[in-house]
Amino acid sequence: MQAVHKPPHQQIFYFAVGVNRRSSQKKFVNFHNDEIFVMIEKNIFMKSPSRFLPWGTLGIIIIFALWYVLGQTMQTNSLETKTPAYDTSIDQNATTIFSDETALFSYVRKFGPQQTLKRLNELSSIYGSCHDSAHRAGRFSYEIYGEESFRECSAECHSGCYHGATEAYFKEHGTANLEENLKTLCSTELNPFFSHQCIHGIGHGLMAWANYELFDALESCDLLSERQDSCWTGVFMENIVGGLSSEEGHFTNYLSDDPLYPCTDSALANKYKSSCYFLQTSRMMQLFTNDFSKIASACAIAPETYRMSCFGSMGRDAGGSNQKNPAGAIAACAYAPAGEY
Repeated sequence: MQAVHKPPHQQIFYFAVGVNRRSSQKKFVNFHNDEIFVMIEKNIFMKSPSRFLPWGTLGIIIIFALWYVLGQTMQTNSLETKTPAYDTSIDQNATTIFSDETALFSYVRKFGPQQTLKRLNELSSIYGSCHDSAHRAGRFSYEIYGEESFRECSAECHSGCYHGATEAYFKEHGTANLEENLKTLCSTELNPFFSHQCIHGIGHGLMAWANYELFDALESCDLLSERQDSCWTGVFMENIVGGLSSEEGHFTNYLSDDPLYPCTDSALANKYKSSCYFLQTSRMMQLFTNDFSKIASACAIAPETYRMSCFGSMGRDAGGSNQKNPAGAIAACAYAPAGEY
């Protein structure tokens, strides 16, 4: 697993505490900053701590308060994304919208979400899955059209537009009134499939809003009175598709080179595990570069209770990566044990 790099303002706080409390040095400095650790091990500043914290305990309190305020400000700023420039010349037949955010934003603003999804879906036959592009389009749609986005988004590209719009909604509104917000986001007029997709999108939004803290997002899903499993799958999917999007400032602690992680995390309650395994082969696609023989082997060693979910996930990804290529999808699925899954 990759290490989390703490911002400089937190490192300053750890150092300040370490000056007056040696017990705190080991707890904080050792973990976060080797340079500071070396300085303290050489006892630099330790002979005369009052030179640096003349007010003793009061000094620590003041530094902590400054660190906290600065930390909250920096964290808020780190979650803000810059809106791309609007290119009024974008053409309705543009292909750049698949990978260029400025082009995609301009297209959503000029032609609206419905036409954007139609175009992305057309381009998917050339460039592959359009889910991630539709996810970004959903975020742009919410920035431009607000709650109208939930009526304009559609199920193309595996409902990516719904997912992105929901993520943007929670970034703005938080989860204080989650059950009430559900009535706005997921209309009761939706049929069961679209209801699932909408609540699944809420899971995406909750994970992003929780800054990719998996367990916090899952607990937020538990606040829903129904379809919690749809929300859980959204959390696990966002962990995979969004958690390593460094260009968007996203980072998750809940991915590793273990193809079954985080489903194998001992802290993960059993009620979440089927949902986790039902998305996990999307992570394996990243690790094994779409090698379905390796994906099948990994699913085969999953706990028996969840093996069906894992192979179901493999089937979804086999179909998604072989659009308009049924022979390729069948060949990929052939790696699963015959007659069992």
